[in-house]
Amino acid sequence: MHKEEALPDKEKMHRLDLSEIQKIELHMFIYFDRFCRKYGLRYSMAGGTLLGAVRHKGFIPWDDDIDIGMPRPDYDRFCELMRRKRLDHGHIMLLPEHHPKAVMPYAKLFDRRTYTDFTYATDGGSDSLWIDILPIDGMPEDPEELKRHMDRFTKLRFLLQLSRAKMGSGTTKWKAALKPLTRPFFAAFPTRFLRDKMDEQARRFDFATSSHVGIAVWGLYGVGESVKKNEGCMEMEFEGRSFLGTIAYDEYLRGIYGNYMTMPPEEKQVAHPVEAYLKEGYSMKEFWT
Repeated sequence: MHKEEALPDKEKMHRLDLSEIQKIELHMFIYFDRFCRKYGLRYSMAGGTLLGAVRHKGFIPWDDDIDIGMPRPDYDRFCELMRRKRLDHGHIMLLPEHHPKAVMPYAKLFDRRTYTDFTYATDGGSDSLWIDILPIDGMPEDPEELKRHMDRFTKLRFLLQLSRAKMGSGTTKWKAALKPLTRPFFAAFPTRFLRDKMDEQARRFDFATSSHVGIAVWGLYGVGESVKKNEGCMEMEFEGRSFLGTIAYDEYLRGIYGNYMTMPPEEKQVAHPVEAYLKEGYSMKEFWT
């Protein structure tokens, strides 16, 4: 968000509960799915969204976001199409990876009728409910090279997360006090530099010619992100709708979650540290499902 823009008054907005957040995100997912089918773009549900489809046929009960993976050629075409088209009467917007306000190395589709306030971080421009759209890139086949490749993303992600940390906040008092002390060091690594470096690194291995692929650019699960390439997708149920998921879902989910059909302990069943609101003048009735 630009510095000159006034922050919305939370007292005048409706704070969204988890079920309402999920309904708005499903609305965005339906829009995204129709757009991709119209233009012949490939995608697959990813991460917790794919796990939710397999294990719950919808959202993981406590989940508050949607993750989508797209083969890099389709991802690049999707971003280009979105740059040239007006979206959903101006309500749903795209924050592409090279938008001047973007801080993440992948695209986000978000709904401007909503407002979000992150507890511990700033998220440059995407101050609304979102769905993440991540490129699927080639991965090294050699295990040692793969580990080196993914370790680079772990380091870059750590720097990027610290560079966008919100001053005065933290999961502990110690972390909140430490942030101002580390700020001068991390100022040497601007968020746009780190974002572009991650994108550049992810593109090193071409999707078309690689035998293994995965979501490297954010790489939360390290070497577990890499799977043998299988470009087939299948229709999968998600919240009573049909969306696309990779045929290799079992290999992928086992790589990042292990025994993915087992529910995690209750203390790990947590949502993102973010507050979400519906802006003045809008109603939940607008979000068809």
